[in-house]
Formats: sequence, C-alpha cells, structure tokens
Amino acid sequence: MLSLHPWQELLEIVEFGTVWDGQPADQVRALEDDERISFLLDGERSIAAAVDEPFDIDPATIPAIWGEPRFVVPALGPEELSLGEILLLVQARYSRDEPTNDALHFHSALGAQNDDPQLALSLFKLAIEAGDLKGHYGAGYVLLGQGMAREAAEHLGIYTRLTPHNAWAWCWLGKAHAALGEAAAARASYERAIESEAAGGFETDAADLLERLG
Repeated sequence: MLSLHPWQELLEIVEFGTVWDGQPADQVRALEDDERISFLLDGERSIAAAVDEPFDIDPATIPAIWGEPRFVVPALGPEELSLGEILLLVQARYSRDEPTNDALHFHSALGAQNDDPQLALSLFKLAIEAGDLKGHYGAGYVLLGQGMAREAAEHLGIYTRLTPHNAWAWCWLGKAHAALGEAAAARASYERAIESEAAGGFETDAADLLERLG
C-alpha cells in the first residue's frame, strides 16, 4: 500500500496487513546511502519502507534502491517494483501537497476527534477501508470515549493483533475491557502493555491502571 503524508513530507510503502507503529528499533534499518530512507524488517525480509522528503530525492543517485527489496503497490500497477521505481512513479503522478486517501481520512479524523467524535469515527473507518489499519486504533479510543466499550474492544483487539509490540494498543484494550467489567481480560492486557514497555516500547500508564484494578 502506498501512503503519502504531505504534512510530514513522508512516503510509506507498507505490505498489506502490516502497520508501522512503534516496532522495536532492531526491526528498523536506515539506508546507509541516504538516511532519509528506512525499511521495516520481518527477520531478513523488508515488509515496509519509509521515505522522508520523497519529492526532494533523486532516485538515480542512490543505486541501493534499484534492486531488492521489491514491493507490489496496487496504486502503481500489479508488478513488483523496486523502491527506485516507486519513487520515480510517485514523483511523476503525485504532487508534494497531495495526500493519498488513507492519509487524508486519518489526519482529518485526528483533527475532528475533539470537536466531533462521530465525524472522527466515520473518518477513521474510511481510513481503514482505504488501507490505513491505524484507523482501528483511532476508532477504538473514540468509541471508548463515547461509552461504546464493546465496539472499542473489537477495534483495539484487531490492532493488538496487528501490532503486538505496541504498549499503548494493549493499554487501551485493557481500558475497554475494564469498562466492560472484564477484569481478567483487562489485567491480561495491562500486563502485555507492561511487557512491551520493558522490551523498549512506548511508556504507558498501564502499571497504574493495573494497580487500580486490584
């Protein structure tokens, strides 16, 4: 999947079913030839790529991006493409201020979540449909804030399966279970959040929430 985030001057190429969100540092490799380019690894295999300032890079000057890894990007065609080919096509077909639909819906949802939670929820769901699976996380905490804990737990449960390293995903899932009165499930989620923190993940308030749970 191709995602363009003009607000951050960022291009992401992400294999479907993958979410680049808080993975341990040892799963990320920056390209030695140009540190604006990095890859997310699953073992030895690259499952995502991120490019800062994609419209300011001349792909022809970076030989390392013309071989492996290669990605299938449906928006650009059915063939496997090198990152060099992807960059050339993106530069030809998009403008630097043009977001892809997934990024547009997700960032619009972030802007709406405080003033119009229902709009934010609809936009997070549109982001999911457009391929940005981080929308499950956004939908989860918006639903929980609206008192819809069961629906929140469904989205957050999906997100913890997609990002089992993400301490905040586990923490919010614990909050959803706690709101449902499911103490054992909440405790297990908070404990997973604490384990993820200990492994170098995001810092959360899971320890305090676990203590309050009793």
